Amino acid sequence: MLNRLLKNLPFNPSLIHQVAFYAKRLHQESSIRRLGFVFMALTLIVQVFAVVAPPQPSLAASGNDIIPGGFSSQAEAVSRCNTNAYGYATVLNYFGVSCQDLANGSVRRMDYSEYSGQLRSVGRYPYGFSGEQSHYIGGVGTIYSRPMTSWGAHCYNDGKGCMAVVGQSSRGVFMVLFSCGNLVYINAAPTPPPAVKAIACSSLIMNVTSGSKVPLNSVIGLRGQANGTNLPPGELVDMYYEFVNGVNGWVLGQQKALGVPFGSAGNSTATDSTLRTFKVDQPGHYKFRLIVKYDGSSKEASGNASGDCVRDVYVETAPPVIPKCEYNPALPADSPECKPCTESQDKNDTTACLVLSKTAKNETQNISKADGTTANAGDTITYDLSVKNTGKEKVKKFVVEESIGDILEYADVIDYHGGKKDDNNIVRWPAKDIDAKATLTQHLTVKTKNPIPNTPASASNPGSYDMTLTNVYGNKVTIKLPPTVIKTTEQVATALPNTGPGTNMLIAFALTAVVGYFFARSRLMAKELEIVKADYASGA
Repeated sequence: MLNRLLKNLPFNPSLIHQVAFYAKRLHQESSIRRLGFVFMALTLIVQVFAVVAPPQPSLAASGNDIIPGGFSSQAEAVSRCNTNAYGYATVLNYFGVSCQDLANGSVRRMDYSEYSGQLRSVGRYPYGFSGEQSHYIGGVGTIYSRPMTSWGAHCYNDGKGCMAVVGQSSRGVFMVLFSCGNLVYINAAPTPPPAVKAIACSSLIMNVTSGSKVPLNSVIGLRGQANGTNLPPGELVDMYYEFVNGVNGWVLGQQKALGVPFGSAGNSTATDSTLRTFKVDQPGHYKFRLIVKYDGSSKEASGNASGDCVRDVYVETAPPVIPKCEYNPALPADSPECKPCTESQDKNDTTACLVLSKTAKNETQNISKADGTTANAGDTITYDLSVKNTGKEKVKKFVVEESIGDILEYADVIDYHGGKKDDNNIVRWPAKDIDAKATLTQHLTVKTKNPIPNTPASASNPGSYDMTLTNVYGNKVTIKLPPTVIKTTEQVATALPNTGPGTNMLIAFALTAVVGYFFARSRLMAKELEIVKADYASGA
């Protein structure tokens, strides 16, 4: 239409008014297109910043993270290790990984099922998975390791997209996850240490039975023996014999045998060929002790003056008194079976007799056994933590403690029943004695939040905000929450299409180019009409 108008203008000068009208309209159109071009240019600039500085996950941090929120680069991980932030270096060192090992590693994506599914991941919360283990680390507290396959394919792309620093330590391959800082290691048998020379006092041979009653002025004959492993040729030991008052421990006499040889190199036995004698001329209880030294008597062998390297005799008219086991009078006090319970390592190991268990009751719905049930918003739940002493000895000053980090995501504590919570979400109750065969029970009452939060699950911890109250104390107690549309959608659609910032930037650039083209075209047409008007006014 405009081209036809310009062609007819020389034949009909009155059309110059329509030319002026079109010029005015093109100026208005140019202003609108300029505004659109400015907005598109700003959009493109914002997209460029999104590519240069990508956003960080806002919900990356979880209480299970060794480093809350993880780290964005290997350099940041090394820096956290060097400063021991959140006890990071302490945790890594516990598993044999140094900060230098972390710095020497490389960055790649790892598969949760690598190394035939033998990977184990470390975190701060217990989840009751099969094979889960606890590790107490001084200065950090108790952390937990579990098979990484317990989480399933929780990284995007079917579990093959976990970004990690992968390196080699003295104990083998390790991985540190970017999203949470958690350590992943291979559950392999430890490498046996190199063979080293080891010498132990094995036996003190006496001419009478240990513990025997002997008459006055008896002569006690002794010979010492020592065992050695990984011995070099010509290894010698020195044997020191002590005659000791069995009541007060005073040393009454000494003899020594220097340079007793072993039979051969490797694994062998050294036996003193000379009989060492002591005379007992006073009534009482006496001990004979053997102490073995090697490397020119500069080092003491293991087992000295203990076990079979100690012998007793009694010189008295009354029969010797043999101490009885306090747990079973049919056994002597020094019997290996004299212990509080079969699980104990020795007679002082009383905590091995404790059996931990936990139950939950939904007070609102009057459900006495709430494990595996579904709680509603605002329900009151009471947890009972029981510690039963199955042994024969009182356990003194036992502290009941449990981690409630997962519970606090969906519930608030309304009654600690005497307990106190620390900054790591661990509740501890005052220390109490537990008598033999008795049970100590502590309580914790919580109330589920109303409304129930729809917080998305943490990127680094699939067990966080999973619509479940999970707690472990001896056994695992799980209480579900009613599903919501938001959380159900989150579980079905675990990831958004990965279009990437490059695709967005390409679309923004194309739109900006199109808008810029129409803006430039309208300006050019307006300028051409101005030239036509000027030429016509001048009579050209």
